[in-house]
Amino acid sequence: MAEFPPVLMTERLSLDRAHIVDAADVFEYASDPEVSKYMTFPTAKTLDDVVPFLTSIQEPMDFNREFHWGIRLDNAPKLIGIVSMTRFHGLEIGYCLHREFWGNGYVPEAVIGLIQWAMRNEPLQRIWASCDVDNENSAKTLKKVGMTEEGVLRRWALHPNVSDAPRDNRVFSLP
Repeated sequence: MAEFPPVLMTERLSLDRAHIVDAADVFEYASDPEVSKYMTFPTAKTLDDVVPFLTSIQEPMDFNREFHWGIRLDNAPKLIGIVSMTRFHGLEIGYCLHREFWGNGYVPEAVIGLIQWAMRNEPLQRIWASCDVDNENSAKTLKKVGMTEEGVLRRWALHPNVSDAPRDNRVFSLP
């Protein structure tokens, strides 16, 4: 298993480990109902709502079970999102980005950077991701990075900002 790299650089982004000190930046987008709509966490109401997440990811990163990179514009101090890779039936990719930065290709750029890193450093069986069946923007992003849609996982994930019941998710993977 690969060690968590201190920084991954792409053409326009620097991806580095997400820390508790990033809480205010994470709150800025996690409190936006449009950003959090299809996420597996409720829309943040206070800064204290994001601290448990940032705290909970530190140990899995320390033991290289999960990787959560903060997305920054070319080494800028502000974190504008997080892109993650979790060891779950291969490597599962997830992401969330501040709405102010949507439409600029930052998520595909970050995900492609992760995929390239994983292909160089991880014993790979599978790289995959899923999104709510109604989340068309995420589906387009996954196709843009070269993933192929495999089907629908019934009642796969709870998206509390949409429903109290688990929702169907479209699943994508690299061919």
